[in-house]
Amino acid sequence: MSKTAKALAFIEGRGGIARWSDLVGAGFSPGLIASMANQGKIDCETRGVYTLPDVIADEPEAITARWGRAVVSHGSALYLHGLSDRLPLSTDITVPREYNASAITRAYPSIALHRCNKQVYPLGIQVVEGLAGAPVRVYDPARCVCDILALRKRGEADVQLLKDAVEGYLRSSECDLPKIASYARALGVEDELQRYTEVLL
Repeated sequence: MSKTAKALAFIEGRGGIARWSDLVGAGFSPGLIASMANQGKIDCETRGVYTLPDVIADEPEAITARWGRAVVSHGSALYLHGLSDRLPLSTDITVPREYNASAITRAYPSIALHRCNKQVYPLGIQVVEGLAGAPVRVYDPARCVCDILALRKRGEADVQLLKDAVEGYLRSSECDLPKIASYARALGVEDELQRYTEVLL
């Protein structure tokens, strides 16, 4: 098998999307990557992120592939988890508070950028399959519910989205009350979670 065929197989094995650093780390030379792009064998989705020509990476896939600290969150993550049937108008992305996200907002000015402190940032990060089939870094359902509760506490959350998220989570097979309670404590929304669970359980 040629180096080009191996590189294409490598990208296909990653859901049709791969970072430049992943390709180089797997032993494919920068020259080969550039040549494949010039020949149309791969497309440059965004700087440093390549896809197979027949793969259309959606925004969350491209963002989390390029920026290692970006996590799909809030309503966008709820949609990916099937806890909301409304595709958000803008992609919700969370980064650590001290992280310089200017490159993300320049490349994707329509995203909804959220920040959190470094203690709660890693809570609930997981990787799921995106809408186009590539891996996406997202917060798990319990974290998403707590994030929406935090928005509600500040008077910023959509009431219907919150209702769908809490009800959907509590009725899902993934419902883990100790986990969501620990997230709620960390995010300061224990009282809000208790009010909703008392009504719904």
